[in-house]
Amino acid sequence: MRTILNRMLRLLAVTVLVAGSATLVVAGPASAADAIQTFRNRNSGMCLDDSVDFSVRQFTCNNTEYQRWTVHVYGDGTRRLANRATGRCLGAQRSGSGVSLVSGGCEATPAKSWIVERLSNGVRFITESTGSHCLSDTGGNYYGGRYVGALGCIGGYFPAEGIWY
Repeated sequence: MRTILNRMLRLLAVTVLVAGSATLVVAGPASAADAIQTFRNRNSGMCLDDSVDFSVRQFTCNNTEYQRWTVHVYGDGTRRLANRATGRCLGAQRSGSGVSLVSGGCEATPAKSWIVERLSNGVRFITESTGSHCLSDTGGNYYGGRYVGALGCIGGYFPAEGIWY
């Protein structure tokens, strides 16, 4: 029952995204339908960046390939985010009592797949592997930028830290 409900919620989110004309892209071999996009955090104002030296972080928006992401939409409406400069895909996995971000191969697994929820002031990326953690600004300085992580995001509360535009 929960699986059916999750699939229905994903399809609803995809319908809302299409109707709201949001553009998201995922990695892997790019197809004509894949979009290329940057993501700026609503709280920090910084862009999602996958640095070769520092991995995934937020960094001052600078219009480089390290901040461009190819968004691939799977048949079930989930998305894969692949960085244009590094070729690595963004994912999340359980780690101890929490969830950590991973940047690496672009295999089609729940760990490298995101559910996108359209909000009035942006979108939030929910990890498919947990269904309850969002890509978020976690604060703190990180090699000239800011940390980014996966924080709990269930319920109707949408903090700016987990909203991207």
